[in-house]
Amino acid sequence: MPEGSRVVLCRPALWVPEHTISVEETLELNGTTNYLREIRRALPGVVEEALGSAALGASEIDAIVFVSPAASTMTPITAWMINILGFRGDVRQIPITPPGGGAAAVRRAYDICVASPGSNVLVVMCELGSLSRPSTAVDVETLLADTLPGDTIAAAVVRGPGGDGMTLRPDPASVMPGLVARRPDEPGAFEDL
Repeated sequence: MPEGSRVVLCRPALWVPEHTISVEETLELNGTTNYLREIRRALPGVVEEALGSAALGASEIDAIVFVSPAASTMTPITAWMINILGFRGDVRQIPITPPGGGAAAVRRAYDICVASPGSNVLVVMCELGSLSRPSTAVDVETLLADTLPGDTIAAAVVRGPGGDGMTLRPDPASVMPGLVARRPDEPGAFEDL
């Protein structure tokens, strides 16, 4: 990265449900239709708050990195965001699925800002575990396992020059010396560590 330039992660915005619901209500609501409805209800406010924290408008965003475990809904949601929230038609859409989706999304946004100085990238993460997967829960334990880590929508802007927030720094990839690739169940798999 050129001397004196920096990439900033601006203050994120976060949405969590206003109330809790019962096991019966969760099972009744579960499904893609409800998942999309809840995202469309909550997402605009979260995105607007994140853009406000970065002192940017939607038309100044160059890419949207969208993280969701429900891969089949990503393109419809980002297309809807672009049309409804005022993003430019040429904004890049970059879908990422877990595991590690949030960290991978921030890293991807950082890479874009370094490769294209002056770029602004919106990172959006939608995790509505209680609505995104059909649950087969017959008891509380199974329901919890099906819905962890919970319901959250978060957004933050990663931008080059300007903006207040956390300065992101390069994270050079490295490989541990002497590490031998083995299957985890193979005898001695972790002896080199």
